[in-house]
Amino acid sequence: TYCREVFENGKTLALSQIDDKPGLCKHPLYNQMPLEAYISTPIYKHGKIWGTLNFSSKQIKYDTFKNEEIAVIENIAIQVSAII
Repeated sequence: TYCREVFENGKTLALSQIDDKPGLCKHPLYNQMPLEAYISTPIYKHGKIWGTLNFSSKQIKYDTFKNEEIAVIENIAIQVSAII
């Protein structure tokens, strides 16, 4: 899944118009569940990735994710990390 990439790289992944990206539109997940917008960031616990926080949609997001949108999800993940 796309979350695995976030987990392995330890950084936020923000994708829009996935059907327009040759490598991604052939991803097995896209064939089973054609998501068109995806944003995810890691959640840390004791300095290690514990999980991910992500939002996805089957509706096309025509513009790229803005820095402010990325900052929001990253800030939420920091808050979740502090709670767990």
